[in-house]
Amino acid sequence: MVMRWKVSAKVADKSPFKIHKKLKSIQGDETIEVTKLRSGDLIVELKSNDQAKKLGAIAAFLDIPVDVLTRA
Repeated sequence: MVMRWKVSAKVADKSPFKIHKKLKSIQGDETIEVTKLRSGDLIVELKSNDQAKKLGAIAAFLDIPVDVLTRA
């Protein structure tokens, strides 16, 4: 899934520890892989459909409005 920021905030402005902690609170303790794109978007690799449903339901991440998109 791709997390795209709705405002001009950049992930680089946020602590990697905060990003990891927030994703764990949404996804649980299963290991996930996160890649930051040059645009500031995050690619989040998930292990299950349940994780995708949970992440797809969020409207904001670290107090920043986001669009969560699936990718092939």
